[in-house]
Amino acid sequence: MMKRDYDATELFVGVGAALTLEFEKSGWAWATTVTGEGITWIG
Repeated sequence: MMKRDYDATELFVGVGAALTLEFEKSGWAWATTVTGEGITWIG
């Protein structure tokens, strides 16, 4: 049973990029850029 919708969105995030972490799961974090450019999983 899935508890959350899956999204395979990819976003280039360079070293030193400022992010807001929304939540973490199994070593991955769902993050948004502080500039509002996008949202992605980071690991």
